[in-house]
Amino acid sequence: MNLEKLKYLFYSALLISVAAGFMVTSHPYFWWESLPAFYAVFGLTGSIIIAAASWIIGRYLVRRGEDYYD
Repeated sequence: MNLEKLKYLFYSALLISVAAGFMVTSHPYFWWESLPAFYAVFGLTGSIIIAAASWIIGRYLVRRGEDYYD
């Protein structure tokens, strides 16, 4: 499967997911949960934060020096 078909598949799944979010009746506990596509934005933000935190931890806390095994 080439990359263009895979992109098309992911974008169409995203579009279907967002469209389904408008059709489903939800009973939010907090007011911000009733915003359109809240959970998509929440998931994207969370994944960006996790990726940035793992990069920072790997870059500054876990990395060994170049002469570690010498």
